Amino acid sequence: PPPVRLQGHSTETALLAVSEQLHTARAELGVSGSALSLLSSYLDGRTYRVTWRGSVSEPCPLTAGVPQGSVLGPLLFSLYTNSLGAVIRSHGFSYHSYADDTQLILSFPHSDTQVAVRISACLTDISQWMSAHHLKINPDKTELLLFPGKDFLTQDVTVNFDNSHNAHFDC
Repeated sequence: PPPVRLQGHSTETALLAVSEQLHTARAELGVSGSALSLLSSYLDGRTYRVTWRGSVSEPCPLTAGVPQGSVLGPLLFSLYTNSLGAVIRSHGFSYHSYADDTQLILSFPHSDTQVAVRISACLTDISQWMSAHHLKINPDKTELLLFPGKDFLTQDVTVNFDNSHNAHFDC
């Protein structure tokens, strides 16, 4: 069958820009020498092919992402997203990350009337960070869990992020 040539297309699973990841590792995490060479050899020179309706494309250079199911994939993703923590902490949140899931944690007094504004601002900054790093928040998988204390007053909360998504919660 004739080859199908696809240029300029990427998938949402292409998570890492190789040059950015290596620059981040070198500058922020102190990875250098043989460790940096190992990572470079692992990521550089990869290609992909697309099979569609019985036709196979010619090899195309793969300049983003890590091999899915690879042993180093989760570690490299963690290295790549390491600077997201500073964005989250700048809003007074704690966080926990595992693979590509991140939980934000915010403790606040029941009298805090600006909590929705604080959450929205944090989510907007996270969304901007992700966009700059070629990632995307999935609004369908974004949840707000609230564990109120005894003195918490019931209130309506609207959380906005990325100027295009909002959610309304009855607390």
